[in-house]
Amino acid sequence: MGSVGPTDHVIRREEESLTRVPPEIGRLRLLELLSMNYTGILGLPMEMGQLQNLSFLDLSRNQFQSEPEFIEKLTGLSYVNLSDNRYNPSPQNQHWGDYIE
Repeated sequence: MGSVGPTDHVIRREEESLTRVPPEIGRLRLLELLSMNYTGILGLPMEMGQLQNLSFLDLSRNQFQSEPEFIEKLTGLSYVNLSDNRYNPSPQNQHWGDYIE
C-alpha cells in the first residue's frame, strides 16, 4: 500500500455513524483498503465497482440485505469479509481469512 499523505485520514466509528455511502466513493480510484463495520448501511452504490485498486474490503457487521453486486468487478481484491450481515454471503465472500495468493 502507498504511503499516507496529508489528505489521507481515518474516520473512526465513534466519530461518524454511517447510514449510506454516496456514489462519489467511486472517484477514489487509488483507494486500496476499505473497512466499514457496525453501520446502519443497507446497501452500497454500484460505483464502488470502479475501485479497481482495492485489495482489502471489510464490510462485516452491517445491515446489508444482499451481497453487493459490484464485488465481482473488483478483480484486485485479495481479502474480503462480508460476514455478520442480514443475509448469508456466498462461501467465497463470507470471510477470506487469509490473503489470496
